[in-house]
Amino acid sequence: MDDRTGDTGGFITFEQASGQECSHIDQNSLEQPVHCRVVDPVIRLKSAAAEQGFDLRIASGYRSFDRQLAIWNHKATGVRPILGANGEVLNTTQLTDTERVAAILRWSAVPGGSRHHWGSDIDVYDAAAVPEGYSLALTVAECEGMFLPLHQWLGEYLRENGSDWYRPFTGFGRGGVSPEPWHLSFVPIARKVERVVTQERLAALLEATDVGLQQALLNQFDAIYSRYIGAYFEG
Repeated sequence: MDDRTGDTGGFITFEQASGQECSHIDQNSLEQPVHCRVVDPVIRLKSAAAEQGFDLRIASGYRSFDRQLAIWNHKATGVRPILGANGEVLNTTQLTDTERVAAILRWSAVPGGSRHHWGSDIDVYDAAAVPEGYSLALTVAECEGMFLPLHQWLGEYLRENGSDWYRPFTGFGRGGVSPEPWHLSFVPIARKVERVVTQERLAALLEATDVGLQQALLNQFDAIYSRYIGAYFEG
């Protein structure tokens, strides 16, 4: 397997791609950490947005394996709510473990399987459109409301400029993740990282990890990988 990341000037290992190791991450240049070779592309994207009157900011960039594991386990154990397709809080008391896994996967990736581990993916919003005192939630309702002008512009920008950015989570036609218009992926890095995020490696990692609903995850991991991870690879 060729793990070389081409234009990144180094290698991406499975430990990096799964968020277990972060030597590829620039922690300081932007408001959120990203892959070191994504800093300049983000700055260019910010500049293009600023020319149209938007203050494009990163709400979430790189996320470690431990952080993703905590998010997953908090939902698996009921510490954090599990949301439905429209952002409503689900009553999970009557759900089987398999159904709970599917509900969590709608909005949260399995630990090791999040694109945010790579540093190539960012969640964005328009800081200029946020009312004073408002708590950002990153929801479809926000994208259809206060952030609609930004996302309309982003759609045109991605289509018209041969941009290296794309939106992986555009709807259920491609996979099982709810639409996330705010989630952008930098193709030159993401496409290379995808080569090392294999089903076999992720399954082995989850088997060796104290992850909530572990047996339900592993029992259906072929389908989970295909629908929630591999479905969004560019190839």
